[in-house]
Amino acid sequence: MENEVQNLRKRTQDLQIQVDQLTYELESLNKSYDEEMKKRVQLESSITKQSATMEYSQTLSAEVDELNLTVKHLESELERKNSQIEQLTQQLDQTVKLSQLATVSGTDRDAFVTELKLSLQRTQQALDAANDQNRVLQARNESALLESQQQHLIQRLLKSLCTL
Repeated sequence: MENEVQNLRKRTQDLQIQVDQLTYELESLNKSYDEEMKKRVQLESSITKQSATMEYSQTLSAEVDELNLTVKHLESELERKNSQIEQLTQQLDQTVKLSQLATVSGTDRDAFVTELKLSLQRTQQALDAANDQNRVLQARNESALLESQQQHLIQRLLKSLCTL
């Protein structure tokens, strides 16, 4: 009987050792599970950020395209205004030549000179207005171009960050 009790004690000790080992393994597995869950959350967060970055990049790409169209439109407006300036300059030159070539005498001459001066003044005002408009368009064009370049650089930076 004492032999049986010893066998039971031995068996109980063996079972207790097994229980302790299994408990240790369970704790280890729980710890690993928690670490894997943290990794999963981080990966999901990273994927979400990358997705948002990609959407942002696509939005930026569309904005860059829109800005490029705006730049092209402003360039064509600028060309049109330059053409107007050239035409006004030619009109001004013609008016100056006419005033120099006019050989009218007396009061007719004074009226003609006054008319030419008024015409010259109007042409000069139109030229000044066209020049002002040209400067405004150039400034807009440069601003749009700089903004487009900034957007493009941001887009490239975001793409490079996404690939990391």
